[in-house]
Amino acid sequence: MAYAVGDLIGGNVAAGPGNLLTLANVPRIPGGTGRIIRLRVATNQAAFAGTLRVHLFKTAVAPSVGDNGALAGAVANYVNYYGSADVTLGQGILADGSKGFMAFSPPIGFDVPVGVSDIYAVLETRTAFTPAASQRFSVTIEADVD
Repeated sequence: MAYAVGDLIGGNVAAGPGNLLTLANVPRIPGGTGRIIRLRVATNQAAFAGTLRVHLFKTAVAPSVGDNGALAGAVANYVNYYGSADVTLGQGILADGSKGFMAFSPPIGFDVPVGVSDIYAVLETRTAFTPAASQRFSVTIEADVD
């Protein structure tokens, strides 16, 4: 099914935490701090060209919509919201997929909870598209850590 601008790109058609990406081991130590300097987003489909918005959170969130649902207002945990970035993926950059980068200026500061080493992300499409069969997306954070 085609995605419209503003739709959640998730791993589950049901609402909830199954549509959340866990970006593991971002700080140097559990409970650490740092600055997110760049995001990398990739898909396994070389023909994909579009823009995705990556929303970053301090704690796990559970969107109230599932994959392909309208994301606006579907994430209630904005108290723990670090920010977002739009990343444009270029068609045909890689033989086995497309990749995009986004540098933050200034960087986004983060402080994960005590005992935690993860940051959480939700993907939103900013370009309407029809996904390919078994299309996957990945997000990687590059950070300066304290």
